[in-house]
Amino acid sequence: MLRLAVVLLALVSVLAAGTSAAAPGERRVAVLQPDSELLRALSIALSPWGLETVRSDAALPVSSQPEAVQMASHLARELDVQALVWITSAESGSLLWVFDVSSGDVNARMLADTPPFDSATAAAIALSVKTVLRSSGVAPPEERLGSRTEPANAPRSVALELGAGGRWFAADAVDFRLGLAGVTWLTRSRNLGLSFAVSWGPGLPIDEPAYTGSYRELTAGGAARFRAIRAPRLSLSVALGATAHWATLDGTVARGSRKSRVERINASLDLAASLDVSVSGAVYLGASAAGGYSLRNRRFLVEGTPIFSPWPLTATLEGHVGAELF
Repeated sequence: MLRLAVVLLALVSVLAAGTSAAAPGERRVAVLQPDSELLRALSIALSPWGLETVRSDAALPVSSQPEAVQMASHLARELDVQALVWITSAESGSLLWVFDVSSGDVNARMLADTPPFDSATAAAIALSVKTVLRSSGVAPPEERLGSRTEPANAPRSVALELGAGGRWFAADAVDFRLGLAGVTWLTRSRNLGLSFAVSWGPGLPIDEPAYTGSYRELTAGGAARFRAIRAPRLSLSVALGATAHWATLDGTVARGSRKSRVERINASLDLAASLDVSVSGAVYLGASAAGGYSLRNRRFLVEGTPIFSPWPLTATLEGHVGAELF
């Protein structure tokens, strides 16, 4: 069990290290070499969508589309943004370029004016950029063009998770667990939801001078989930709920070699935190830590002799893989 704990702790560390540079829940659009009026106008236009507009002095992509897409895609990964905007010169006026990372599409529009832009022109350009982004995944679902006729673009609100981990509930007692959970998000932003989970395990061996056997639990519970951070590839959620524990102590009393079986149903209040990282499409990996407080004394007696006494407060660490279904 110690090896399992080390592996799970390593999983949490890797996930945290791999995503520590990610933005805390805010998507970003980079504007390449903008003048101050254009940057200001874009920031004002895109802020209602929860988009952060950032300036970059990186070199502009070339003006031919195949090469522009390749260069823009590479630059977007470096800047960790969801879209790029830049202006290039043309024979008469200039060209406005908008690159959407999710689709890989680049859109170019002719402008009659050239930088630096006055306030009115910058505002008109910002409106053009916003219009282009309405057809992309950068825009909120309710603001996207064709969102009512393209249900496949709607965010998935139901997910299934399969997990494995260890639970510490007594001195030198770590119970290996397998778990299955269903999650449904109740809001369009997917920041408030409900989950139902079951877990089971092979049991914990009990080897005492007066008793030999095993302790097993089947659990089922529900929780309310709140997603505190939701970035494009990273999310952090907390859950508060309650769990029912069907516990069985089954073994043999040393004196007289008599069989003994004790069954009990307990309840606990639980608090958990889960870190999830998207790996491809609707699939994600995660790690969670949870604590549970038992609402009653869980000491097990056999013929008046204390055999097993789980702590009132337990801790669980697990890794899981999840799939968003619909």
